[in-house]
Amino acid sequence: MEGLKKKIKSFFKPVADFFRKITYKLMRNVIKELEKEIRASRSNSSQVLIPYYKDEFVRIMFLFQAASFWPSWETFYEACISDPRIRVEFTFLNELYGDTTQMLTAKEFLDEKGITYKIYSDSLFSKFSPHILVMQTPYDYGHRTFHVRSAAFKKKGTRIVYIPYGIELSNTEHAQDAHFYNAVVRNSWKIFTFSERMREDYRQYCPNYHAVQCLGHPKFDGLYNKEKFLPLPEVSQQAAKRKILVWHVHFPKITPQPDGSGVMVTPKLEIYLDFAKYIITQSDLFVVFLPHPKFLDGEDELGTLAEQIIKLLDMAENVYIDWSDDYRNSLLNCDFLITDRSALMIEAATAKVPVLYMYNNDYSEPLTPAVQPIIESYYMGSTFYDMENFVAQCINGEDPKKEIRENAFYNNIPYFDGKSGERIKNHIVDALMEESLGFIENEIINLRADIQELNKKLEYAQERYGKLS
Repeated sequence: MEGLKKKIKSFFKPVADFFRKITYKLMRNVIKELEKEIRASRSNSSQVLIPYYKDEFVRIMFLFQAASFWPSWETFYEACISDPRIRVEFTFLNELYGDTTQMLTAKEFLDEKGITYKIYSDSLFSKFSPHILVMQTPYDYGHRTFHVRSAAFKKKGTRIVYIPYGIELSNTEHAQDAHFYNAVVRNSWKIFTFSERMREDYRQYCPNYHAVQCLGHPKFDGLYNKEKFLPLPEVSQQAAKRKILVWHVHFPKITPQPDGSGVMVTPKLEIYLDFAKYIITQSDLFVVFLPHPKFLDGEDELGTLAEQIIKLLDMAENVYIDWSDDYRNSLLNCDFLITDRSALMIEAATAKVPVLYMYNNDYSEPLTPAVQPIIESYYMGSTFYDMENFVAQCINGEDPKKEIRENAFYNNIPYFDGKSGERIKNHIVDALMEESLGFIENEIINLRADIQELNKKLEYAQERYGKLS
């Protein structure tokens, strides 16, 4: 009987081996399909970041577009290129799109500064595969085409870093939308602002509040190191021993209102034209006129008045018009200053000179609580006579608000120590280091989940096809 069983078994052995091999292949194919499903499920459930692993270089790409925004990057960029843990790819987005006025001098600026750069391309991005992408302007739809907007970059797995190019100043609904809800802010991995009070506004208005950090602002680092910004040679030569007034003007700003109308928030240009006529007669005073790059972009009457002001000042012996992209040489080398609503009026406090803030008497623009105490420490004006009286006061060496102004700056601008760029760089590297530990932990968790799923499938296959001998 036993012999018969052996003969039957030997007869059917090739058939059994054949079916065993088929069963093994079927199980292997099932397992491969299961692995694909697990990976697909994992990738669709959350954004897939370009992973950073411990001990590799941190890869940071800068996307440069506007020369006048450079002070917001400068010390952060310098901190990055001097850190041996970091590899930097500085790129110039040579694509004009939308509002291009502030983009036109970008290449010339980089060449003059001696900053090494490459022209941005999607292939360069893919090759470098940056852990971090630093975006310069927050206006995706006004400054960039689809392939270089924040959503496209986020989809590629990079972490977007945004340092506001200006100080969050206006507190209108329109400004709140621009500061706290535009695409770059919503898509950023990290956003850096200048004070905890401003961070509270992000908490109130910004859906991406968790990304906001307060470590100081790089643009204040440059202003802290005043010795780096000497007077412009043309100004030194022409001013001689005369006192220097820096007169800074924003472009004529019309802000949308909830009812759909627009309101002029900067002073009327007729007032500025009268003041221009006055200062060219003051031979004992030298004026550096510092216009916003878009000052001449106004339409109709606004454009005409702006041109008249420029033409009048351009012919004056005691006026120098500073069109340069870096305003700091003028800002930090004057005896007194007149400005209107712009981020520069916050930076003006670092010059430690009397400041007149000019506003539109027909519209009281709400200011963010983070900057309002600084503005209130300045002299205020809305008319030609306010400007004239301020000049006379400064010529006489009077500055009754000096202590108030210095205290307001000290109490509302923390981290004025020249090290904000370094702090931001260290924060980014440390955050990636922590994230790398998370990657390892997540991989272990995912592998365990994979093993559990594969074991379940193996048990199912064994129940259906039998155990392999």
